[in-house]
Amino acid sequence: MMNRKINATVLVSAYSCCPGRGSEPRCGWNYVLQYAQRFERVILVTSIEDWRTVERELGRLGVENVKIVAVALPFGQEKLRTSPVGGIHLHYLLWQRKARRAIDALTDPIDLAHHVTYGSLQFGSALHNLDCPIFFGPVGGGQTTHPVFLPLMGKGRYLEHIRNAVIFVFLRWNTLFKGTMRKATVIYCSNRETRDLAIKYVPAGEQEKVKLVFDVAIGDEYLGAAPRSVPPHGKLRLIYVGRLMPRKGIEFLLNVALQLKNDPVTLTIVGDGPLKPLVQDFIRDHALEDTIRYEGHQDQKRIRDYYHQSDLLLFLSYRDSVGMQLIEALSQGVPVVAFDQFGAGLMINANTGIKIPVTGTIEEMQARVAAEVRALAGDRRRLAEMSDNAIVYAQEFSWEKRMETFLQDIKPLLKYEDADLRLERV
Repeated sequence: MMNRKINATVLVSAYSCCPGRGSEPRCGWNYVLQYAQRFERVILVTSIEDWRTVERELGRLGVENVKIVAVALPFGQEKLRTSPVGGIHLHYLLWQRKARRAIDALTDPIDLAHHVTYGSLQFGSALHNLDCPIFFGPVGGGQTTHPVFLPLMGKGRYLEHIRNAVIFVFLRWNTLFKGTMRKATVIYCSNRETRDLAIKYVPAGEQEKVKLVFDVAIGDEYLGAAPRSVPPHGKLRLIYVGRLMPRKGIEFLLNVALQLKNDPVTLTIVGDGPLKPLVQDFIRDHALEDTIRYEGHQDQKRIRDYYHQSDLLLFLSYRDSVGMQLIEALSQGVPVVAFDQFGAGLMINANTGIKIPVTGTIEEMQARVAAEVRALAGDRRRLAEMSDNAIVYAQEFSWEKRMETFLQDIKPLLKYEDADLRLERV
């Protein structure tokens, strides 16, 4: 980390930004903190949902170099945020267009701009008109659900078809996306699928500005975990953490647990969502009360406690950019079983978990997952080695390391002057 701040103004676009909340809001908040630690002035452009919480927390921490621009939608359009089936995405699209006008109205000189949330390639960024270096991402959006999983998604499969159609339209006619692909200095993509898609749309000869960077990082509260003691005997404690929704592979997960009903294995499910009744009914209908424990929604501190009480994370999502749960679990010494696709396929290796190929039928893949779990239940030495490796590996995903990655791209734009570090526009 730099000993002195860079004498420049950074504009951070974080539609979703809030301390203490999960996933995108927490990422947005951490990016703001990281830039505030390294640059003299930060302008945060965000939605009105949590900006008061952000303001209070910045005050509590004594951070005085962040100016907040909270952008609200007119005519009752804020209600779209809570509308089912795509309401949040329409809200985000409209918010970006309103945010662009708010950014254009700023009188502050902007030296660097970074779009951090939402991390969706096809939506582009309201920053693309700025006359300064623009960093976009990390973003996902290039990943699509494999057809083999669609029958398990119920009505959710129709949403996948709608999503794919929307992406098709946005890639061709969304001016924010087109402008971002053209004007962004660097585009960070969180998986190969998104990177390959972005490369198709950047100007000829500029493919090198598209880079692969995971969209997950962890704070100090997750770093420095002590090595775990894996019991040589007893039940293997599995855990799932995440939303209970069709694309997260909930029905697949439950059927794996059913196959393990008579094995020395337990599964703890932490999370909430529209499939909560399905989970509860499945447990009751298949008499799995001794195998599956449903814990519902939990805060971040309690989730860390659950990791400490678990031996193996099952991350069987049909479609995810990466998944914050992966690095959180690894940081606490919990290896991961995940499908070999998207960001998870890149992040997990043989030393920290098990990757399940997306081949064959659903039944064959479920049997494969169950077999891998049984193998680890019978080989605690291997599980202990994975646990130790996971803790070490996770240290590479700290926010400090993440910002070092970005600064490697920013530094070529820096001009060193007498007493200052000043960002020179290019």
